[in-house]
Amino acid sequence: MNNPIKNWWRSQQLKLSLKRGDIRRATQLLQEIQKSGARFSWLEKLFRDKLQLERYSQEYKRQTETLSKQLTEVSQQKDNLILMPDEEFVKYIYKAFHLIQHDEYKLQSTGIDERIFDDFESNLVEYLK
Repeated sequence: MNNPIKNWWRSQQLKLSLKRGDIRRATQLLQEIQKSGARFSWLEKLFRDKLQLERYSQEYKRQTETLSKQLTEVSQQKDNLILMPDEEFVKYIYKAFHLIQHDEYKLQSTGIDERIFDDFESNLVEYLK
């Protein structure tokens, strides 16, 4: 049997398997077509993309479940997450940045400590690169 004929036959079998709803057989045929090096038809490309989207969806669901479990564990240990403000550090920030609080929502900085700004600027440049 000639390769083009084999490829055509596989394509026909894949189409028939999809009509029947036999996804397992269709997946197997798609893998055979891919191994043969033949170009995919539009239907085969569509089916391949569908399978990939299903895999991505399953992975997304697994990651969501994992993150939900982690969030639940962390929220049960929330006593350890409470941060207590350090008054001296807050005063240093106000002094170093010359912060002026105009109202509840507007904060103005008229001066930035060079050591802090230089480090921030270099990290920002690296991040943007």
